[in-house]
Amino acid sequence: MKKTKKKIRLSGVIFMLLTIYLLGMLLYYFITLPVKSINIKGNILLTDSQIISESKIDYNNSIFKLSTNKIKNNLLKNPLVESVNISRNLKGTINIEIKESKILFYNVLTKKLVLSNGKEMEDTGDYVGFPVLVNYVPSNIYKTLIKSLAKIDDSNYKKEHV
Repeated sequence: MKKTKKKIRLSGVIFMLLTIYLLGMLLYYFITLPVKSINIKGNILLTDSQIISESKIDYNNSIFKLSTNKIKNNLLKNPLVESVNISRNLKGTINIEIKESKILFYNVLTKKLVLSNGKEMEDTGDYVGFPVLVNYVPSNIYKTLIKSLAKIDDSNYKKEHV
């Protein structure tokens, strides 16, 4: 029996090495792709800079090393943020879509702003133009008041940010 030697074609080896190199460079590009821009939609009361600082996004990190769940959890710590949707694309852009709670009124007794989701937040003086609840209201009526005010159409509701 004769043993046949297989010849390795030089062009095939070069093609394989080039393909592996290109795939490696492509992978490296995606791993090191920095955050180039952040698009924010849906915010009325919160400013873009507040959202970016609360999200703790670092422009020096790779876009794929950022955890969207951490960003989402950081933003949900703010009582004004009701829900967050985060996406990223291959151009280095992070898209943040926010749904904010409405400020319903200022409660003089607790010195807090009452939100449509039932939460209360400290009054920093940044938000003006909302009704003021001056008197004590029993808790069952208070909850009904919050639910009823939350149903008011946004177009009839004055929102101003100082």
